[in-house]
Amino acid sequence: MGISPFTIAQQLVVVHGRPIVIALSNGSGLFAQALQFKFEGEGDDYGCTAWTNAKDGTNLEGLKISSRMVKAEGWDKNSKWRKMEQQMFQYRAAAFFGRVNCPQLLMGYHTADVRIPGIAARDSD
Repeated sequence: MGISPFTIAQQLVVVHGRPIVIALSNGSGLFAQALQFKFEGEGDDYGCTAWTNAKDGTNLEGLKISSRMVKAEGWDKNSKWRKMEQQMFQYRAAAFFGRVNCPQLLMGYHTADVRIPGIAARDSD
C-alpha cells in the first residue's frame, strides 16, 4: 500500500487487537466533521445511527442499530450492554457506518462489532 509501517503503528489505535472505527474515521480527513451519533425512537425502535458529512456537504449515515436488532443478535446477553448501553450502541453504529461509508479505512479488517457471514470473530464487547 506504500505506507510506512511506522506511520501505521503511530496512527493505529488498538483495543484487544481491534482498531477502533471511530478513531480511524475521525482521523482520516475524509469527512467534514467527526462522526456523530443520533439516538431516537422508543421501545424496540429505540436506537443509534452514526453519521457525518462528507467534505462536499453530503450527509452520510450508517444503519440504525435498534434495540430490536440488539435483542435479535443476542448482543444484550453481554454485561456491557446492561452497564453502558449508550456506549455500546455507539460502537455498533460506528462499525456499521465504517463498513459502508469508509471501508478503505478498515482495509478489510473485520471488527468484533460486525459479523461477516462465514468469517468467525471472537465477541469481546
